[in-house]
Amino acid sequence: MWSFPGGHVEEQDYIGLSHNSAGVAYKIFERTARREVREETGIEITKPQYLTNMELGNGEVLVVSMVAGVQPDSAGLLRPDGVENVEVGWFTLDEALRLPLIDGVQEEILLAQNRGYFGL
Repeated sequence: MWSFPGGHVEEQDYIGLSHNSAGVAYKIFERTARREVREETGIEITKPQYLTNMELGNGEVLVVSMVAGVQPDSAGLLRPDGVENVEVGWFTLDEALRLPLIDGVQEEILLAQNRGYFGL
């Protein structure tokens, strides 16, 4: 089954970020997305942007979906990390929609398409 790179916010993601008076960090999801994609695929992303979120029903897990472009000089560096994924690939929109996807991924792809995010 195919999905997108992903993971959890980690303590290192907060280091050096601006915080408001309540201690809330700004741009934490963008930083986490950059780190997770780099760790899992070897590529660098550009312009990470919020797409949607979902709560998984247990009241404790919030999934935040982001879209991003790919830094051109890192596109050829795509490789699986061998731990969280064993296969990675580049796909056209039509190819991606024909892949066996985990629940919710097709909906996220179509949401990104409908919002005009392709071509970042």
